[in-house]
Amino acid sequence: MMHKKEGLIHIMAEILASDFDYPIVGDPIGLVQPKNRGFGDYSTNIAMRVAKDLGKDAMVLALHLQRKIKERCPQMEKITVESPGFINFYLGDDAYYHILDLAAKDYEEIVLGEKVPYGWKENLQHLLEEEGLQSGLQDVLYVHSRIYSVIKLLKEEGISLENVDKNKIAYEKTPREKEVLKRLAAYPEVLRDAVTKNRPLSLLEYAILLARLFLELHQGTLLRKLQEERLYGTLGVMEGVGLVLKSICDVFGIEAPEKM
Repeated sequence: MMHKKEGLIHIMAEILASDFDYPIVGDPIGLVQPKNRGFGDYSTNIAMRVAKDLGKDAMVLALHLQRKIKERCPQMEKITVESPGFINFYLGDDAYYHILDLAAKDYEEIVLGEKVPYGWKENLQHLLEEEGLQSGLQDVLYVHSRIYSVIKLLKEEGISLENVDKNKIAYEKTPREKEVLKRLAAYPEVLRDAVTKNRPLSLLEYAILLARLFLELHQGTLLRKLQEERLYGTLGVMEGVGLVLKSICDVFGIEAPEKM
């Protein structure tokens, strides 16, 4: 399982190695999320940084990478090159729905891949009190219990995503739903950043924001009145949010409640 960002980094490293005999060690690609989303979902200045080593013009190198990445990623909405050699990637809103294909074991692998610093679990209560996040954590636990209860109830009625044809799943694709999906897709990067910098607070704040976005998304939603395709889509988003919140609870040693 490869996250979109990791996939792009891997592709660019392969192109530099195969086309220019320029091996990339570690992660010097420098693929970042621009503060101004007008410059795409991700951006990199790798062409500018390696152009001198390769004896190439940065813009020429960036255009070469752009063309090769387009060949490898036809599903990408667009890839632009900006002077003096920035490459900007626009995933497109639909690209974020791939995160709903992940299962519980995938999130277990994500957590196992990171070394959570000692003390996160032990110091959780102090952190919550110090930052005034007790109510925020309650929102996280409430949303997880609500999702679990709904999924369990629907499953007892024979409604679940198991063996459902993807063509029979319809999502809202509203700005709010897409924002929730973008947050879900960012989880591996958020976790990695929090662990690397030993910042448990940032992971907690991410979970709280995700839970509250979910509540806003489904405020007033009457599941019984949804058409079958839309019900499956709603169920898919619910399961995705539930899995991420459960994963974060596991990181902190919190029991994710099944009812409240």
